[in-house]
Amino acid sequence: MDGGTDYNTNIVSAVEKCKKQGFKNEDIILDVLVCGYNSKNKTKDISNAFDNHLRFKDIKQYYQGEEDVLEMMHAYPGLNFRYYVKPS
Repeated sequence: MDGGTDYNTNIVSAVEKCKKQGFKNEDIILDVLVCGYNSKNKTKDISNAFDNHLRFKDIKQYYQGEEDVLEMMHAYPGLNFRYYVKPS
């Protein structure tokens, strides 16, 4: 799903749909594929306040995406996060 929706990585809907079908957390296997670029490592010349603000937004968005997945790992103990793939 793309980041223009409610969540950057909408794990909740996938897990809840499986649970409605009677699966336990231990029976659910998730493969998470992040489609985007790793802006944390992007180097850019910051020469003014506007460029600095845009860079801040890039870094914030990167970490919010990472946090979405980590929060779901804690919210649904026992889930099998088989693969977590993101661009390097």
